[in-house]
Amino acid sequence: MRIACLISQQGSGTNLFRSFFNSHPDIVLHDEILTKATRLKSFKTFMQTFKKEGRYFDKCHKGKYDEDKKPPAILGFDLKYNNIQSHPEILQWLESHDAYIIHLKRCKGRTFLRNMNEQNRATLSFTQFQEHLGFVEGFEWKIKDMFGKNNLRYLEVTYEDMTRGKEIEKLPLDFQNSVLSFLELNGQDVPLKQTGSYIRKEKLFMRY
Repeated sequence: MRIACLISQQGSGTNLFRSFFNSHPDIVLHDEILTKATRLKSFKTFMQTFKKEGRYFDKCHKGKYDEDKKPPAILGFDLKYNNIQSHPEILQWLESHDAYIIHLKRCKGRTFLRNMNEQNRATLSFTQFQEHLGFVEGFEWKIKDMFGKNNLRYLEVTYEDMTRGKEIEKLPLDFQNSVLSFLELNGQDVPLKQTGSYIRKEKLFMRY
């Protein structure tokens, strides 16, 4: 079993990404495992248990490899930049376990505007936008600098490449094959999976 990690900024399309690749029989990709709801008694023990049993201790998820009866070839999870900020030791853990890093990027203006709502749209400022750009760019460089030297363990993709600017029910073949090849898995169609504890159905489609 190999460890994979999908690293991104909030709002970059990780749920859509997982909804496709979790339909592959050899892949299990969890949502964020390092959340505030997670009861972390010991980071090292927590990660060892995750690798061994494929589960995390969030109040909403206690399953072991979900419905799978055997460990998958690829066991992975989402990791947002703010998770790294809260648990910086995760990067060393990933490096020491030769994890496959998929760095998913999305237009920084889009990830900023995702926080806009009826209540705060009049108060969002250019200064906040600049701070957002600095935060995202800082982590983009940090991840690439740490993992990008190993081309066999680092893949950089974008939301725009995944969706081609429209709502999709099927991945572009070149995008799908590049990810499966990176994970050393046989190419096969990965349809949109809309059920299961790893999928948040309300967030599957493009959000403007």
